[in-house]
Amino acid sequence: MDKVLIVSGTSIISGAEIVLKDYLENTKNISSFDILCSDINEIKEFYNKVLKNRVISCKEITPTMAIKDRYSLSSKLKKILRFVNFFRVVKSVNLKHKYDIIWANNTGDIIYSIFFKKMYKRKFIINIHDIVKRNSLMGKVVRVFDRYVDKYIAVSNSVKEALVRLGISENKIYIVYNGMIIENTDNDFQFKKKETISKIGFVGSLIERKDPLTFVEFIRKTKLNGYMVYNHYDTSLYNKIKTVIEEERLNIDLIGKLDRGDIDKFMKEMDFLFIPSLQDPLPTVVLESFKNYTPCIGRNIDGIPEMITEDYNGYLFNNDDDLNLISLKIANISSEKYNQLRKNSHITVTNKFNIKVKVNKIDEILFVD
Repeated sequence: MDKVLIVSGTSIISGAEIVLKDYLENTKNISSFDILCSDINEIKEFYNKVLKNRVISCKEITPTMAIKDRYSLSSKLKKILRFVNFFRVVKSVNLKHKYDIIWANNTGDIIYSIFFKKMYKRKFIINIHDIVKRNSLMGKVVRVFDRYVDKYIAVSNSVKEALVRLGISENKIYIVYNGMIIENTDNDFQFKKKETISKIGFVGSLIERKDPLTFVEFIRKTKLNGYMVYNHYDTSLYNKIKTVIEEERLNIDLIGKLDRGDIDKFMKEMDFLFIPSLQDPLPTVVLESFKNYTPCIGRNIDGIPEMITEDYNGYLFNNDDDLNLISLKIANISSEKYNQLRKNSHITVTNKFNIKVKVNKIDEILFVD
């Protein structure tokens, strides 16, 4: 069995890290993996829970903005120096003799392919969790380093299409949807009466890309109860949201951070989850919602329509007119129709986004192809 070194150059725990951990906890090939991650305690502790004593950390792949030191170097210079120093790190992990495959977990980690592929002739595979725009800096980076990449694992068809627009060969791109661990069954399903529908949830960072203000506006229009869960936030956007809630006297509870173990409980309590993202390759929160029989309302962009099917497991919107129509649908929905949406949500995640399906596909890409 080939030995695999995972590279994860991130400073926060986001969906990309969570779904990687889910895979590692469910593959039978767990002993084949070590991980090289950034030198941040939260990151190291997160991966140590699943890869005990097989976590290698280094400052060189820690994102520049997360590093605090006494040197007043520019961000660009820091990046260049760390990129050069990474060569020393690669040598220190005894790559040439120990690892057969390098598996990068974040789009930005593609820059390390030049060390692993060109200098050490290792197979280089990378997860792409982002919609990479052609004219963006990351788009240019991906095109430059593409020659050193053997395979891309795209989390949705929309991600694949974005890579193809960059000029990446379709033959190198494999679509593997993220998957949930499905433990509950129809025996756990409890019928909800239409009269009880009042709770709309939002789960995600309070940043422009997630567009939380559209959620706030939806609650204002519908006069339903809103609940916002978030780990990270842009201070100015958070203050704006808080001001609108107070001035409009909206029924919105700013909950803040929840541990992952409490997310299931939160999803069960919500009647709909609202996903207003302006860009989102395949939001994990939709899968967590579906797993708990909660239908979703999502913007019709990127990977969201690959998850939400109109009038089957939720609703899709493009503009304010669509949101007005959705508001009317919710107001007039029957108990039978609503509970069918709930059942279909669970069917969707069970059949299409099951962790077992993902594990089999990843194992095949890494160890069979």
